[in-house]
Amino acid sequence: MRNINETIAFVFLDIAVVIIVARAAGKLFAKIGQPPVVGEIVAGILLGPTLLGAFPGHLDARLFPTDIRPYLTVLANLGLVLFMFIVGIEVDLALVRGRERIATSVSLVSVIAPFSLGLALAALIYSHHDRVGTHKVTFIAFSLFVGVAMSITAFPVLARILADRGMQRTSTGVLSLACAAVDHRRRRRRQG
Repeated sequence: MRNINETIAFVFLDIAVVIIVARAAGKLFAKIGQPPVVGEIVAGILLGPTLLGAFPGHLDARLFPTDIRPYLTVLANLGLVLFMFIVGIEVDLALVRGRERIATSVSLVSVIAPFSLGLALAALIYSHHDRVGTHKVTFIAFSLFVGVAMSITAFPVLARILADRGMQRTSTGVLSLACAAVDHRRRRRRQG
């Protein structure tokens, strides 16, 4: 069990590592014409069990111990809330007024098309992925999982890409955010 000073030191060390690696990956991806947020996501994957965990000694667990992760989760959620607040402040909904039907139509198609393609993909690959360990997965469960995974919208990632490109105040950017918000709201209603 760590004392409070060790915990704080670990949290700040982890924050520093995350910021440095994420910023470096973001800049690298920006240089190759990709949104920096994609590089930041890749940095997260690299700092996790995919890369660091592949090295001997479980470097990912040493750098991000399980007792420190809840603190990092709280800070990450706080950062996400603040970011989304800033996005909300900068969005000019007047750019969408009168285009609500378009936003709803685009939103529906942006869910239905990838969901349908996900179902088709599931039909193609099910025979190779019908087991998780010793448990047999039904086709319905597998196809719904693939369909939903293909059709969900990562609202904060979209908002970040639009912000990085300076599009959050354009009619196209605001329409994109409105469509994603409609998708997000519809999913929340189904979950609740």
